[in-house]
Amino acid sequence: MYLRKFIPLFVIALTISVFVTACSDDDDDDDFTGGDVKELVGNWKCVDCDVESFSFTGADLPASVKDMIITRLETEMIGSVTTIDENNVSLTGNVLIFKGSNIKWTIKELTATHMEVIYDVDQSYGGIGMKMTVEAEFNKIN
Repeated sequence: MYLRKFIPLFVIALTISVFVTACSDDDDDDDFTGGDVKELVGNWKCVDCDVESFSFTGADLPASVKDMIITRLETEMIGSVTTIDENNVSLTGNVLIFKGSNIKWTIKELTATHMEVIYDVDQSYGGIGMKMTVEAEFNKIN
């Protein structure tokens, strides 16, 4: 009988704890909004790569083949090095544009040694179109 007095207090405490944990500050203050291209100059090694979306036009491939292609693309990307030279790129806001190509990286986060980007690939090979969105992380190696 004595425990029945504490049940309403327990319910109130549980409710408050749920609201307090749900109101944490999860704002991402590291979002890169723009800066100087000189911050990006150097060699960047891909340390993680995820194909977020992937589609083909002009061909109907089984899901297992698409998964195999995605896995291969991600595997080949990890460990690759991209050199950023201020003469070969331009920076508009948080979009890094590689001159002479249609490659554009949207920089999500940038520190002196780490960069997270997202970019779209839209290519065609022999009448088969490939579209994908890639998220990648790079570490500066020099």
